[in-house]
Order: sequence, then structure tokens, then C-alpha cells
Amino acid sequence: MKKYILKALGNKLLASSLWKSLSNEYLTENDFNDIQNFFFSNCSNKEISEEIKHAIYQKNLLKKGEPLPKLLAINTSGNEVTINKITENNTAVIYFWPKNLGKIKMLNDKLKVLKNEYPDVLFIGVERNKNIKDWNKFLKSKNILKSNQFNISKSSECYPWFKGDMARTIIINNKGNIQNGYLFFNDKTLEKHLKKLRIQ
Repeated sequence: MKKYILKALGNKLLASSLWKSLSNEYLTENDFNDIQNFFFSNCSNKEISEEIKHAIYQKNLLKKGEPLPKLLAINTSGNEVTINKITENNTAVIYFWPKNLGKIKMLNDKLKVLKNEYPDVLFIGVERNKNIKDWNKFLKSKNILKSNQFNISKSSECYPWFKGDMARTIIINNKGNIQNGYLFFNDKTLEKHLKKLRIQ
């Protein structure tokens, strides 16, 4: 039993280090490769390993300095829109709603603060796991304004790029280029990124 607990704890610590490295823009490609090789050589939890593999796949699709790929989504009225057109000429934070109620509260509370402190930044919410009917009920229950809230259908071609349950973000500059493609909403460096974009 003790051996099992230690192994589970070790897997969690390995995963925690890997998650942090995903959003670290100062790591070189070689450094990140070393970290992920160490993780996969030592993690014994297949479920965690598969989740990490998908996250790395998503990170590699959204590289810093590259244009945001065409992102199709559905607005609250059920109409298809292109997120890129909405973010055009704007500094933007595209954030993804998690399933966990505690994380939802954290995101919603922090979002209110950030919107006040950074009125020049466009904050765009994206839902990945609910159907449109349940999603609209969710927005109403949380008193969230429907403007700049969108849904990606599981049948969408771009869904695999953003599939998951993490409260992650994508930061875009006013030229439509990615500044960070895999930053968690509660990451302490989120505001540093926003301040940096103000002076560019």
C-alpha cells in the first residue's frame, strides 16, 4: 500500500513539473525535450501520460510568433463565427472553460478583475464540453454576459486542437500572432504577458 501511494505521489509530481514547463516561454526546445523524456521514462500512470501527450501535441500546434490558426466556433445564437475576425487588430486572451466547479469560480472571479485592469484587452471565452443548450444555461446561471462567449463543437475540425478540461489560455497580440499558446488562467505570469503586450 505504501509503495502504491509513493508511486502515485511520484506520478503527480512528475505531471506537475511537466504542466508547468508547457507554458514556460524561456525553456529552449532541448530543455523541454529533456523534461518530457524524463517524464515519459518515469511516469507509470497511463491515463496521465496520455493526457500529457495530447497537451504537448496541442502546444506544438500553437507556437509563439505564428499566426493563430483559423478558429471556427458557435456564438450564443447558434451561428458559426471565425474567432480570428473578432480578435483582429486587438490584443486578446482566448480562455477555455473547465468542467471543475472550483476552477470555474476561480476563472470567473479572476476574469472580472482582469477586465477592469486591462480594458484594452479582448477576453474571449470558449466552451468545449457542453452542448449549446447546456452552455447557454451555464452562462445564465453564472451571470456571464453572452458577448464574446463561444462554443466549439466536438464535430469541428479544430476541436482536437483545444480538447480537454484545463482552464488554459491563448494570448494573441494585435497582429494576430500567438504570444503564448498554452498558459493556464491561474498562472502568475498571465498579467506579465498582458503588461508586456501594452508596451510593444
